[in-house]
Amino acid sequence: MTARDTVAPPARLRLRVLSAADVDRLHAATLDHLAQTGALVESAAALDVLAHAGAGVDRTQRMAKLPAALVERALAQAPRSFVLAGRRPENDMAVDGRRCLLGAGGLAANVLDETGGDARPGTAADFARPATAADLTVACTVADYLPEVAFVLAPPVRALDVPDGARTLRELELCLGATGKHVQLGTPLSPAEAAAAVAMATVVAGSAAEMRRRPPLSLRGMGPCALDAALVFAAHGLPSGALAATPGPAPEDLTAALVHLNAAVLAAATVVQLAHPGAPFFYAAQPELLGWRALLRGPAASLFALACSQLAERCGLPLSSSVMTTAAPQSGWQASAENAFAASSGTWAPSDMLVGAGLLGGGALYSHQQMVLDSETFSWTAKIAQGIAVDDETIALETIREVGMGGNYLSARHTRAHIKDVWRPRLLDRSPWDAWVRGGKPGACQRASELTHEILTTHQVPPLAPGQTAELARIVAEVGHGKETT
Repeated sequence: MTARDTVAPPARLRLRVLSAADVDRLHAATLDHLAQTGALVESAAALDVLAHAGAGVDRTQRMAKLPAALVERALAQAPRSFVLAGRRPENDMAVDGRRCLLGAGGLAANVLDETGGDARPGTAADFARPATAADLTVACTVADYLPEVAFVLAPPVRALDVPDGARTLRELELCLGATGKHVQLGTPLSPAEAAAAVAMATVVAGSAAEMRRRPPLSLRGMGPCALDAALVFAAHGLPSGALAATPGPAPEDLTAALVHLNAAVLAAATVVQLAHPGAPFFYAAQPELLGWRALLRGPAASLFALACSQLAERCGLPLSSSVMTTAAPQSGWQASAENAFAASSGTWAPSDMLVGAGLLGGGALYSHQQMVLDSETFSWTAKIAQGIAVDDETIALETIREVGMGGNYLSARHTRAHIKDVWRPRLLDRSPWDAWVRGGKPGACQRASELTHEILTTHQVPPLAPGQTAELARIVAEVGHGKETT
């Protein structure tokens, strides 16, 4: 079994939950919040950047007040498009505001095997198929095969059998070798770890210049070192998205939450663009990083994601949305319903990146089975987002005349040219009821398990070159021993 071309069709839909006046008012409120209240900035380097640019900085309280003109000037320098490059060029995907890219996984501490059995702690073996056990479940192998998955949020499962000090870079090393698709790092990074991650990306790309042209690694920043790591990535042309915390209690309604999150993103974007004008930066709609996961459940999650799409568009930044993390503890009705609405909000807005495929329990649990189910759901909503193209080719009047009344379209050139445009499910059962009974009454979860097993036993991920493998291991080992990475 070989991987198929990634499914990321351009979206024609633009679903809106805010009026243009609403968006302008929220943006103005955000700028006022940053100028009057300010942002909590935990990075000394970021405070230096802001102070040099004329922001009001209180180093004791780690607070910065950002004038509106400073924020707007910085946002104007951020690119609206960039590339998420794969290790293999055929996996390169453009982040350009025209399509939604699906990201798999995201920092789950526990994993289910392909049968959906009991959960267990994640281990390093969950990243790549061990050479002696081809039937083991493997997160990156499944993501590498699935055509709906554009990139892997690293790590999809935490390698809890690796010591804490070495875990982050070891996880990245495994992910870079276990998929030919783009890797987006989601774990907290110290500045030294960020520098090591850049060095690893350089090894995979082949050179620093090629890494800038086709970045194989990006960063979804989180934690107190997020801005420091984003600055390191930006200095080398790698895409990043980070938050700067804003003071105040958790908002009680969506409108207030939008202002708080918007301010956290804009403060981080301002720092990055002031330090490295034109560095690729995306709008990380990650309310869970501010402790708001309980606030955004059910319809609120979709509304929040849709509104963030409009705010990100107003700022001129690509959007990464993390609503596809169902709270359901297992695959089934709840998981399917929640992630169907999540995928709809992501693809119909559209978000540029939608992360979380394969996660259960609000992100605490990774399931290979759920990854396959989520990919099928995403492909359905992405097909709707394409809309209906109406032109001479699709109307096909000439073909209608040639075939005539009662004719057969199967042999027509137009049918052959467009046969692949028809959406076909891998898991949904369209057979008659009696045929389904005779077939043993299989369900979608069973079909997902069977497909996962097939992928794991047949799909081959092209390996890294031997020299690359050794160099990645050297970088990880040196940082683990406290040495500087060169």
